[in-house]
Amino acid sequence: MNTLRFFPQGEKNCYLLPGRGQSRVLLRAGFYYGNYDATSKPPTFDLQFDGHQWATVATSLDEDPIYHEVVYKPNGGSISVCLVRRGADGGIPFISSLQVTPFPADIYREMDENMGFYLRSRADFGGFTDIRIGVGMDEKFNRIWKAKGMPNYPNASSIPPKISITAENYLLSGS
Repeated sequence: MNTLRFFPQGEKNCYLLPGRGQSRVLLRAGFYYGNYDATSKPPTFDLQFDGHQWATVATSLDEDPIYHEVVYKPNGGSISVCLVRRGADGGIPFISSLQVTPFPADIYREMDENMGFYLRSRADFGGFTDIRIGVGMDEKFNRIWKAKGMPNYPNASSIPPKISITAENYLLSGS
């Protein structure tokens, strides 16, 4: 997140990435403004994948990067990711990172070819630190899990529920 690429020309600038014929992929775009242009005017622009509206990226002067994720099945052999200006006042679109992670066919089995899963949040309840690939214990599917304290539910049972371990719930690559 220490570098970025910005697009001062054109209304729409796109990357064409190999889709590798995967059944599903995780597509993650990262943005960190960091006042790189010394204007203190973080831009707002649209993000698209394969011609679909993905998100409106509203950057800020905050120290934390912004990530947008979607899991979906690519239609063809490639994936298109575009940054689209939102008028003259929106500022210059930029991107800090772009990742494509192929998923095995047995993860997110309920997803059909006409849907995508947009990340709202992903929590590791009871965790002390965020889990990312390559840091500490690797997450098998390159998902980022935010550490969250355990909620304090009244009248919580001391008997743990039986949980089905499926690829959707499988967190760590080790065991």
